Amino acid sequence: RIAIATIIQRGGSQSLCKLEPIAGKDRQVEQGDRAVQISASINLVRTVSLIPKDDPALLAIANALPGNGWVELSEDGAGIDYIVSINDKGEYEIRDSGDRLFKNINPPAKIQDPNAPEKVVKRLVHLAKYKATSEIDNADNDSPLSGKLTVEWLGTSDTYDTGDPIPKKDKLTKFADPNQPTVNIGGYVFLSIRNDSTQTLNVAVLNLDAEWAIEQILPVNEAFITLEAGQEKILPLTPALDGEDNSVENTVKVFGTLDAANFRFLELPSLDEAIKSKTRSAKILNPLDMLLAAIDDEQPKTRKLTVAASPSTEWTTKQVVLTIAKEID
Repeated sequence: RIAIATIIQRGGSQSLCKLEPIAGKDRQVEQGDRAVQISASINLVRTVSLIPKDDPALLAIANALPGNGWVELSEDGAGIDYIVSINDKGEYEIRDSGDRLFKNINPPAKIQDPNAPEKVVKRLVHLAKYKATSEIDNADNDSPLSGKLTVEWLGTSDTYDTGDPIPKKDKLTKFADPNQPTVNIGGYVFLSIRNDSTQTLNVAVLNLDAEWAIEQILPVNEAFITLEAGQEKILPLTPALDGEDNSVENTVKVFGTLDAANFRFLELPSLDEAIKSKTRSAKILNPLDMLLAAIDDEQPKTRKLTVAASPSTEWTTKQVVLTIAKEID
């Protein structure tokens, strides 16, 4: 790799790119050199469709949308991220582009409530930020860190208690289906994080829960923990299930970096709690911090976030999903 090419004008057969040199590379880009996509961009600004769009209660949503910065009304019906409609109970509902109802959007916002349109818009902004974090990935397969952060669910224990030594792997209860790990509430589930690279990694772990909150769960008080090359960290976690659903999917996202980074920029409170920007009081230390802080901004400075804009050789991420159930059949 001799430079990073960022597309600034896209065409059907040709595109115009801005070239950014890479430190230590003396060779210039020449005719015939090939550009290889190393990362897709993340949409920050999401679009919403109101169905039916002429309903007075939905027109109130349209009037409440301008100015939020994160969600806008779809003009042509293409590329829709969210659909807002009204059910037969007179409640606003939010669905994804596949017309699947988002769960855990509670309490329902009723059309009779004069504050409901503003509440629905704030919920859409919250979902947009949550989605942006879930989509952060480093697709640069040429990075020396690519595939070097191994994250997996090991199993469960009903006898482990806080402060006990971490059980050996062969003492844990295995999952019925390792490809779709499912656990009951109560007891502990164990997450393995291993640094398979030849370099020391700074590691932070985020929990993206089904109630639309994002919280850094490791470390709790510091910015990150350090894993030496080949070192493994096993994290005991207690599955919890709120609400009336019998099961939910919970996502854990792990980041590994060579430099320091502030992943608390990505934290979100529970739905309907005020989102307070952390960029006002925190220092931006490097390009990766700039990427993370862009999701924390009250108003996005760009419509898309190019993950490759941060040095792709210096960080990696991996996320795993766990189904939490009240009772496994």
